[in-house]
Amino acid sequence: MRPEVKFFQTKRARNEHGLSEKTIQHLVLNYGAKYDEIVGLISEDNELGKHIPGSDEAIKAELPYCIKNEHTYNLSDLLLRRTDIGSLGKPKDKTINFCAAFMAREMRWSTEKKQNQINSFLKYYDRFSPNKKPI
Repeated sequence: MRPEVKFFQTKRARNEHGLSEKTIQHLVLNYGAKYDEIVGLISEDNELGKHIPGSDEAIKAELPYCIKNEHTYNLSDLLLRRTDIGSLGKPKDKTINFCAAFMAREMRWSTEKKQNQINSFLKYYDRFSPNKKPI
């Protein structure tokens, strides 16, 4: 058996927080050996084990983990690189707004900075718009 399959099966078997198989797989693929650190945050606050609104695999515990441990300073980095939420397409508005509000609280952003972060993130998807004319 391949080591990564065994790792995933071990995490699935020791699922103390009732995470879905899809969430466990997401965490294992995105964070690997750091999986236990993220899941450990749920032991401190059960709310962190819930899905980020609009996502069926990413959980709230990823947000503080990424900010504190992966030095995530902007919304685009959080949604496109760290959590992978926006890498396959534009997330739902409620997902973007929830993550922006979370980062704003953690990073002590002003309302204006939070909105600028949202706008900057949304510009990423503008280049894929079917209405955009080629240069």
